[in-house]
Amino acid sequence: MICPFCAIECHPLGNGHERCRECFSIFQTNAKATQYEEEYFQSKYDRQYGNSYLDDKISIMKRCENRMMAIERKTRVKQGATLLEIGSAAGYFLEVARKHHLQIQGWEISHFMVEYANQQNLNSEQGDFFELFQEWSDKNRKTFDYVAAFYVIEHFQRQVQLWFALQKLVKRGGWLLLALPSSFGPLFYLQNEKWLQVQPEDHFVCYGPSSLKKIASRFGFATVYTEPEGLHPDRITRNKALHPYIQKVQKIMTFSDTFFAILQKT
Repeated sequence: MICPFCAIECHPLGNGHERCRECFSIFQTNAKATQYEEEYFQSKYDRQYGNSYLDDKISIMKRCENRMMAIERKTRVKQGATLLEIGSAAGYFLEVARKHHLQIQGWEISHFMVEYANQQNLNSEQGDFFELFQEWSDKNRKTFDYVAAFYVIEHFQRQVQLWFALQKLVKRGGWLLLALPSSFGPLFYLQNEKWLQVQPEDHFVCYGPSSLKKIASRFGFATVYTEPEGLHPDRITRNKALHPYIQKVQKIMTFSDTFFAILQKT
């Protein structure tokens, strides 16, 4: 395939995955969209994580709080700042952001999740992202101080159009907050065959910290901060005595199968 960002031929990795030789983004050529309704968040989520999305609220909220702590450390969060979360699901991060005095708005494709979020008064709007973005554009609405998307952008096939939309949504000097699967981690580098086999069929792209930095810079974003979202030193060695040291190195390098990133629109 041709990289949609660089317009050059990608290098085949196997199992339908190809990697751009210039930006290092990995594309799944046989990926396909799925329905993000009750079954996806309940039974499919349960099969992957051992709990339904709604039943997993405590651990997800903890992760949201950790992200918010990093955001407060790395950005100047002003009371009343505006935040849009794309793919806001049940609104867990919106709930955390509201506690930190942000004005929140969620965009979510799932009717099931939007209904749940709005029962919690979390200001969530249902619809396809590009349709909601077009509506926002037509109404000449104000840009946002923060735009968040956690484990969402990899589900978009139209990556270039997505980045142009993100560029327009974030105000100058504002912040883009992302959590993503990573191609710079122990699973990809040490168990590559397994990595190729376990990629979800609805993931069209996989970034690492370096490829994200390259792509984001083309759309006016500078990477300010990255950190691992999950440390699994056991995927590197079974020697538990080494795990604390390996984790320190992982944090320094953001060497993880998932990561969190804060980017600023320059």
